[in-house]
Amino acid sequence: MRVSLALLLLGPLAAVAQPRHLETLEGALSGVAPAGEAYDGLWTMGPGGALRVGTEFFGGRAHFALHAFPNEPTTADPAELPEFLALRGTVGWGPRLGLPLGLGLTAGGTVGAVHMRFDDEDLAGNALVNETELAAGLFARLDVPVAGPVHLFAEAEVAHVYTAVPIRYRFVQGGVSVSLPAPPWLRRLLR
Repeated sequence: MRVSLALLLLGPLAAVAQPRHLETLEGALSGVAPAGEAYDGLWTMGPGGALRVGTEFFGGRAHFALHAFPNEPTTADPAELPEFLALRGTVGWGPRLGLPLGLGLTAGGTVGAVHMRFDDEDLAGNALVNETELAAGLFARLDVPVAGPVHLFAEAEVAHVYTAVPIRYRFVQGGVSVSLPAPPWLRRLLR
C-alpha cells in the first residue's frame, strides 16, 4: 500500500523530462541584493549583478558565475576606509528536482574566489590595494518556465569568505535565463 501511494505521488515528478548530460547551455542574467550584514558594520554592500553559464552535468546542474557588487564604508572619512568593488567568481553544482508545472528546484554548493578592488590608491603604508580570497557557499534556486527555453528564477545564497576575519555573504537574486542546445564541438570538448 505504501509503495503504491509513493508511486502515485511521485509519478508526475518522474514524468518531467530531465535534460541529458551536457545537452544544453544556459545563460542567465540577474540582479543581486545583499541580505544582511557582512563586514561587522565597516562597509555596506550594495546591490549588484550576476552573469551565469550552466549545463547539465553528472545528474545535476553545473555552472560558472561572475557576480559584481559595490561596497561603501560606513564612515565619512575615505582615508580611514576606502570604497571597493567586489568581484566574485564561482563554480557550482547541485542536483535538480523537476516539480509539477515545469518548475525546477536546484540546491547545491559553490567554490570560488572574491576579488576586492579598492578605489583608494593612496592607502597608508604598504596596505593591500587589491585582495583575493577563497570562498565557498550553498545555494537554492527555483526556476519558473515562461516560454520555450526562457525561464525566470529566484535564488538565495550564503557564502563564507576565508579572510583573517571571516566574511559571511548572504544574497538573494532574481533574473532570467535562456537554455539553448550546446554546440556539438563544445559537447565533445567537455566530455
